[in-house]
Amino acid sequence: MKEKGSAQFTCPGCGFDTFYRYGRSATGNQRYLCLACGRQFTADGGRPVHSARPSCPRCGKEMYLYKREEGLIRYRCSRYPECRTYQKMETTPCPTITPSPEECG
Repeated sequence: MKEKGSAQFTCPGCGFDTFYRYGRSATGNQRYLCLACGRQFTADGGRPVHSARPSCPRCGKEMYLYKREEGLIRYRCSRYPECRTYQKMETTPCPTITPSPEECG
């Protein structure tokens, strides 16, 4: 039986504190399911939010996030399927810290 959530945090979609534990995410974080709006979320906030979406070069409407790949984000026109325009944007990977040879031992 699943346990009801506590009021330590609220649903980012609707703000209510009624949720169940709903398994684990791919990274191992606890996932929750909101009973009010049905949204799935994690306590740490999850994905980064991209506030600036590109506009469609053909019709000028806002584009939606379509697919994320390593080093690439694809956007699709919000008027799909009438407007089938998409746009690819490269993302810069996070720098990795490599230890110096002295630290490796």
